[in-house]
Amino acid sequence: MRPWHLRTGSIVFAWLLALFAVAVAGRSAPDSYWLLVHLLALGAGSNAILIWSWYFTESVLRLPHQADRRSQAARLALFNSGAAAVVVGYSLGHTSASSWWPVVLGGGLASGTAIVWHAVALLHRFRTSLPSRFGPMVRYYIASGCCLPIGIGLGIAMAAGALPGTWHARFLVAHAAVNVLGWIGLAVLGTLVTLWPTMLRTRMADGVEKAAARGLFVLPAGVAVIAGGALGGLRPLAGAGVLLYLAAVVLVLRPHVDEARRKPPVSFPTLSALSGVAWLIGTLIALAVSLFAGPDWHTAGERLRTLAIPFAVGFLGQVLFGALSYLLPVVLGRRPSATQAATAMLDRAGGARVVATNAALLLCVLPVPDAVRWTCGAVVVVSMSALVPLTIAAVVATHRAEDVPVDRTRAPTRVRPPEIGAGQRAGRASIGLVAVVLAVVAGVAWDPAAAHSGAAPPGTTAGHDTAAQDRAAQDNPRPRVDMSPRDPALPPVGPASVHTVDIAHGSPAPVLHGRPGDTFVVTVKGAHSGACRFGGLATDSVRTEPDATIYRLTALGGGAGLYRCRNGAEGPDDFGGTDETGAIVVNPPGLAPVAGEYLLVESTSSARGSAAFNSVPNQYDRQTIDVNTRDRVRIWVVDAGPDAALSFHVVGGQFDTVFAGGRYLLRPDNPEHGGSQVLALAPGQGGFVELAFPEPGTYQFLDHVMVNGDRGAHGTIRVRN
Repeated sequence: MRPWHLRTGSIVFAWLLALFAVAVAGRSAPDSYWLLVHLLALGAGSNAILIWSWYFTESVLRLPHQADRRSQAARLALFNSGAAAVVVGYSLGHTSASSWWPVVLGGGLASGTAIVWHAVALLHRFRTSLPSRFGPMVRYYIASGCCLPIGIGLGIAMAAGALPGTWHARFLVAHAAVNVLGWIGLAVLGTLVTLWPTMLRTRMADGVEKAAARGLFVLPAGVAVIAGGALGGLRPLAGAGVLLYLAAVVLVLRPHVDEARRKPPVSFPTLSALSGVAWLIGTLIALAVSLFAGPDWHTAGERLRTLAIPFAVGFLGQVLFGALSYLLPVVLGRRPSATQAATAMLDRAGGARVVATNAALLLCVLPVPDAVRWTCGAVVVVSMSALVPLTIAAVVATHRAEDVPVDRTRAPTRVRPPEIGAGQRAGRASIGLVAVVLAVVAGVAWDPAAAHSGAAPPGTTAGHDTAAQDRAAQDNPRPRVDMSPRDPALPPVGPASVHTVDIAHGSPAPVLHGRPGDTFVVTVKGAHSGACRFGGLATDSVRTEPDATIYRLTALGGGAGLYRCRNGAEGPDDFGGTDETGAIVVNPPGLAPVAGEYLLVESTSSARGSAAFNSVPNQYDRQTIDVNTRDRVRIWVVDAGPDAALSFHVVGGQFDTVFAGGRYLLRPDNPEHGGSQVLALAPGQGGFVELAFPEPGTYQFLDHVMVNGDRGAHGTIRVRN
């Protein structure tokens, strides 16, 4: 055993365990999407680069591996303390950004310092060592180390939350280019120059070194063009940078095709690395298309966010897991038998794991139902997390093989693994495909749309007396829910002080909009129309008629709230469920006129695992809210619950007016000249915000309680000149 590799390897696996824990927790973890990407890229991936780039530098320069371990340990400690501070500070900063941003800043500075130290140490090693054939490949690691501190600086600026207009989206594109394509991409491509033929156990193809030397000039240039185009606001230039980087990737990898033809990849390490490179090329093409074809920077930023998982899991995750599966047996085993035992253990079900990971990940990025995406995501997590127990088993197998005494009286023999035919390999790989098919079937069976037909969700029971439920369903048929798009525009209040409103089950619930003191005459039609509750309205009288109930109500103070009318069927309270839930908007006195006024009522459904503004998830991604630059708009927001709090946020915008709980929390003329990023509401509470957009573009709005934002409570405001 080699204690150094066990200790440093445990750092990578600690980050992977945290990654898998967040993946299992899913949307219940705070900002799980950001955590998944950064636990893999900043945590496990960056540590692997720090550890193995130093190892390969020592190998290609023919230096002893035991030298300078103390400095390397100090760099790892500094980097990990900083990376942990960034992850913790950013995750907790959503609830109190002002108090946690200094933690992110300090962590970023510590991690960036460690990377600069690492790059300088590599440069010193390269300059002071004797010439060697593959010594120039160290330049890839040095160039890689120059990128991450820049990317960390961009990330710190975004975490501060003070970037106006399109700057956040532009910083995001530059941040991803420098970190993923620069820091990670350069390190991976430089390593594959020598590692790929070694994993295949074949000779290096002709032209590999020349192609790598040429690519070293083009790859950083592509990263610089992407980042420069993004920061300069030039999307076509950034797209050209992606194409330049893609051309360099093809230039560097093309000679390796001959090695794969000569010795086809069949083991888990080679198949996983090959799949990772394929995902890199595919995501680069998708990124270039989004930059060229997208209408604005906000759209480009959103599309980049959808490509983050393919970049992180498809490319980095698979290359990392493939490399670790090959390298760990090499560095841990002191005898050939120990290395072979560990290699065989880490190759267990290799084909099935690769097929399952890639097929399921492909379905995750395609437009499939959310339930199918979740079940396929579970397949990706299970197939990739198998590396952790297999690594533990490989360490145990190595230890056992080394404990067997060597009989020095016998001639040494080489134990060869049993040959596996192509048919047997295909049969084993098909197990992964079967797992994905079963995941799709399970997802279709668990489709949240089944909630509309009364199906019980997984983990719940439909009831105890099914016969009684069937009789109740016949007596009280559930109305068909109208899921057509809702116009978010709030109609203005007319001059009359008496407003007549009809509420019919199964139709979109109307808005009760008036002023303090106005009267509402509300007719609720249906057999169970008497079960209505109106928040913030005084009930003057209730008159029951056949199949209808007429309420006469008086508006009290200004603000926003809810009314609910039960239709008599048993079921969960959700949009499209058994309640008719509508908004009550009462304008406070002296409300100034605005160019546009909108209403968003958020409702969540634990049964369907969904959230929505105005009853239909994701509808305002397609049916955008269109406004003009510098037009002042007012957005009323109501949290219909039933349980989840709401944090309304417009990405790239800032509220200068906030009204909630019946009073103004912020006005434009406040002496602090302050602005607000979110409108926080408890279930049943409402309010409004006002803002103007100084620049044209596409602005995303969402519930910043990200579990609900990811489930469908988000949309788009398109601002035009």
